[in-house]
Amino acid sequence: MLQFFNFEVDKSEITAYNDSTSDTARGTKGAKMMKLMTIRSACTERQISEWKLRRAVQSGLVRHMRLGNRIVVDLDDVDAYIDRLRGATIGDVAAETGLSESTIRRAIDDGWMPATMISHKYYFDMDKVREAIEEKMSTGR
Repeated sequence: MLQFFNFEVDKSEITAYNDSTSDTARGTKGAKMMKLMTIRSACTERQISEWKLRRAVQSGLVRHMRLGNRIVVDLDDVDAYIDRLRGATIGDVAAETGLSESTIRRAIDDGWMPATMISHKYYFDMDKVREAIEEKMSTGR
């Protein structure tokens, strides 16, 4: 029990009052809170390369805002961009194509199999992988 101006108030009543009025008093009930970060901070937070995020910002794939000489992005937009980039893993490609993982890595190194690297892991668009394999098979090389 706390005593305010000769009134005795239970702590649970204060907590319940604050919880019930905090969102409506601020006018944020149901509103999305943005987590703005500089590009460098967002890259460190999400472990992606800075140049990749800068290129996505320049091409309009990630919304941004300029504050002075800094460019800030919403972390939720960065997460959505990363989710779009990520596709099948190297294990998924191996299971679907019947190729071994080392053969797939060699194909990436040779440049005929398209892949995106995020945080030292390869991700694939399966449609592009199928096209690359069909093209490789048709040329016979």
